[in-house]
Amino acid sequence: DKVPVVEQMLAAAAGGEEHLFATLVAMYGPEPGDYKTRLERFYRRYNPAKLVVVDDMLAEARGDEEALFDALVRTYGPEPVAAFKTPEEAGPPPTESYAARLKRFYEHYAPKNLGQVGVMLEQAEGNEEALFAALRKVHGPEPPAPAAVRSYNDIFLKAAYKKRLQRFYEYYDPSKLLTLDAMLAAAEGSEE
Repeated sequence: DKVPVVEQMLAAAAGGEEHLFATLVAMYGPEPGDYKTRLERFYRRYNPAKLVVVDDMLAEARGDEEALFDALVRTYGPEPVAAFKTPEEAGPPPTESYAARLKRFYEHYAPKNLGQVGVMLEQAEGNEEALFAALRKVHGPEPPAPAAVRSYNDIFLKAAYKKRLQRFYEYYDPSKLLTLDAMLAAAEGSEE
């Protein structure tokens, strides 16, 4: 089973997973796997009108998806890379409500606005992340989430890194699966 090897590699790269993946992309090419996400990302960047035909295109290209992406690269340019962020850049995991985040923000930067949390969220409904982006621009970084939320985020990210790394090597170089944990340990702290 390859999973223990991936776990060792991720443990070795803990904190440096994004750097590890950036290196893998540079060495091997785009991350394999979720073709629909990749194709949507491609068209979102180069030709948004084609987003409606993504499922049909993938059905036609079944089994030859990489050739489809090769053709798209020749037509449009380089494949857009997924934007993975550190927990600090990404903010709290989705388990924390917008109200809790806004309350924590105002407690830290503008306690006088605590009574406005409900009104602000009502006005920003559907655009909550834009609200937080504006607040970060005005006040500074979002105050850190409570430790329990951060630890959940860390566990979630480590699992995601492990899955990505395993997918990479299963597709491009299965012989490297035996060294995944060591690679992840070596990349700890430099994921990008």
